[in-house]
Amino acid sequence: AVSSRDFSNFGKFKEQIASSLTEIGPSGKYFPQLDEELPASWFRLRKFVREQSTRKGKECMKLPQYFKLISDELGIDEDVGVRATRFCHELGDILFFEKEGLVFLRPSLLIDVFKLVIRHDHKESTYWRTDLSKLIDEEKFNIGKDLLLHKGELEEWFLD
Repeated sequence: AVSSRDFSNFGKFKEQIASSLTEIGPSGKYFPQLDEELPASWFRLRKFVREQSTRKGKECMKLPQYFKLISDELGIDEDVGVRATRFCHELGDILFFEKEGLVFLRPSLLIDVFKLVIRHDHKESTYWRTDLSKLIDEEKFNIGKDLLLHKGELEEWFLD
């Protein structure tokens, strides 16, 4: 243990940290990007997705829409975009599901959705009110509720 009073054993602690940075585990290096020079475009993309993640409608995107956005806004082509997006995924900034064709710029959206979906009292607590009439009519609301309760399907418009 390292003493916070006199810093005894700090040297050993520092050596342990240094050796862990180059350590190789069962699936390869624990920190594969350590000491590698990364393209500036990857950091531009990282900053951009952080900014976009706070905008309504940008929390989760289909990949064609996402790649068009980064191409239009940053001039990053899809090949570089895929690698930079994987980098952001590895850092935990986003969730990138390449096979499914989705990217979550705000991963916490999933938790928000789960909180709306996973509850015991949907039948009683999920009901149409007249103040919703500007957003959705009662019939469409009831269709969405029925899909959720009986088939487990959640339509995106039902969350709004």
